[in-house]
Amino acid sequence: MKQLLKRYETNTKEVVGQRREFYHFRVRFIPLLSSLHTSLVLALYLFSSCFIPLTHAAEDPKNKSALAILTTIQGTVEIQSGEAGGWKPAKKGAYLNQGDQVRTGASSKASIFYTEGSEIRIASNSVLALKGKQAQAGKGERNVTKLPQGKLWAKFLKQETSQWIETPSAVAAVKGTEFEITVVNNDRTDVLVMEGLLQLMNDQGMVLAGANTHTTISAGKPPTTPQPTDIAKREKWEELAGPTKKTLYLKMKTGDKEEEIKLRFKRK
Repeated sequence: MKQLLKRYETNTKEVVGQRREFYHFRVRFIPLLSSLHTSLVLALYLFSSCFIPLTHAAEDPKNKSALAILTTIQGTVEIQSGEAGGWKPAKKGAYLNQGDQVRTGASSKASIFYTEGSEIRIASNSVLALKGKQAQAGKGERNVTKLPQGKLWAKFLKQETSQWIETPSAVAAVKGTEFEITVVNNDRTDVLVMEGLLQLMNDQGMVLAGANTHTTISAGKPPTTPQPTDIAKREKWEELAGPTKKTLYLKMKTGDKEEEIKLRFKRK
């Protein structure tokens, strides 16, 4: 058990924002768990009186290809499973698969953690669609997320698969960064880059936007040249109520025996 816990901890990564009290946990279900036929349930303790239950994907066939988990809900948040499905009230801990969509109502927010460790938060009156991996001619695969309407904040970790955010008027190729994208209307997208680098493009051209810049992409026009901007003055709408406890609970069941392991994370 000690050896298993050690290997688990080395594959868990916490990413802490300088001005935000939230935590990212990157979990890889290592092959050793499968070899032990272990059923694993994770709960991320976000508040002192509630848990977010996460069930191991192997227990539900439809979750084998889960792309992300809905970790925070504020206000009215709904999920559509596949483009043909109806909209249903979202629940914390819900798996999000390829083709699923999330939408928020007025004065509402939602936070989504991808299985590889990145996070997207969507503002009120927004729609986010998880399109999943798509082939690129001669360039491998890219993971595509669409924002048909509204606003998102994201922090992406550097990874092997290309990450694309698509809006009605622009495409943002993520290089491992923190940024905000706003769909003003079907003809205009505004992009703020706080950290890192974004490749912004449409059918009229492409620009590279670095940290502390603002760019506008309008339909039928090349993206504007990224302009320096004071990021400190922007409204930090994406901030959520911070967790009262920074604890990850791991329940492991082998046969009839179940053990609970508690991992505490300290702020650096």
